[in-house]
Amino acid sequence: MSEYAIAAHLSAARTIMPLVVSVDVNKQVPALEKYYAPDVIFTDPLVYCTSRAQMQAIIAAMKFFFRSIETNVVNVYHAENDPEVMLDAVVTANFHYFIGLGLHIRMRVLAKLVFNHPDGLITLHQDMWSFQDVVQGVFLSGLKLPGGRTVTEVCWNGFKTVFTWVTLGFLWILRVYKPEKMKEEQQKKEGKGDQKAQGKVA
Repeated sequence: MSEYAIAAHLSAARTIMPLVVSVDVNKQVPALEKYYAPDVIFTDPLVYCTSRAQMQAIIAAMKFFFRSIETNVVNVYHAENDPEVMLDAVVTANFHYFIGLGLHIRMRVLAKLVFNHPDGLITLHQDMWSFQDVVQGVFLSGLKLPGGRTVTEVCWNGFKTVFTWVTLGFLWILRVYKPEKMKEEQQKKEGKGDQKAQGKVA
């Protein structure tokens, strides 16, 4: 792949994200038609689209939930002789007041863009982000505790700790009681076998 093609991919990636990840349809539609193949695959932790039309419908629906979305591209990476571009961005989405009481989500997004179309269009767009960022961004994100931590962060870490111990306890129960259960079932089977044998003798 030529240096010109690599530079073009990096420039396109920086341009695409703020246009596509927004609530402005007038920016989304032209960007999708210019940079994305008709049969592009778009996927993230929640959705899986197999065409540009599906992707456009999903992205356009964001305006019903968010009053504004800002995308700040931190960096882009391109491997030599590889049509894949990795993009690191920070996305801030502000809910409508009648849906999310004006709360906002601020999360880190790692996007993979594959320019593998004969016309240089994107054939795969994969967004990777964390549900923890969403939870921390929505619930009580602005309340601070001593030490600079948010209430959400403390609650989330507490939930993870409790969930970990519950899971470990469940696994411990399975490990301890499963052999006893198997032993009880075996004894029942042996008892039934002895009763049948006694019945035949009688």
